[in-house]
Amino acid sequence: MKRSMKNQYNKTVTACFVGILIAAMLYAIAFLKVPIANLIEEGEQGLRVNELFQIKTFWILLIMMTCAGASEQAVSRWASTFAEKGPGISKTAGDLAGPMAFAVLMGAARAFYGKYGDRINLDRFMIWPGTFSKASAALPKGGTAMFALLALGGDLGCAGVWIYSILFFMSSIQVSYPRILLFMHKA
Repeated sequence: MKRSMKNQYNKTVTACFVGILIAAMLYAIAFLKVPIANLIEEGEQGLRVNELFQIKTFWILLIMMTCAGASEQAVSRWASTFAEKGPGISKTAGDLAGPMAFAVLMGAARAFYGKYGDRINLDRFMIWPGTFSKASAALPKGGTAMFALLALGGDLGCAGVWIYSILFFMSSIQVSYPRILLFMHKA
């Protein structure tokens, strides 16, 4: 009976993974076919995707966005556990209160920056919205493709936390972060 449940679980996980993979491929194909609005003034030419990939500043900004996505995802997951353990509320309430508090505080921080941003050093205040602002200042001809690629970098950062969580969940023993990094390095 136990083996049958495990096989069913594996089939479910495999079906979800294949579905996500197919959806990602369809989105990639659609992304290649969709016209992208031009943010560059008429008469000027913006950077192409392959030109963006040749600029070191773009790579630094992309890494910043990936790290920002990972940290935002990790904090939102941590907020749930903190809400459960700190005040000692139930898991359901913690799963609701943690991310909701995170979202409210994130919104408050952005509203605060919107009001007082001219007096605040952006480098010390926000990660991913700041990265978009830095990108538009550093690469004014980056265009829409640059922002789409930066958003993709943030999504990849979120996916890294998700993959780590899946690996941790699927292991039968508690696995430390360095062991998972070692496992990923050997793969």
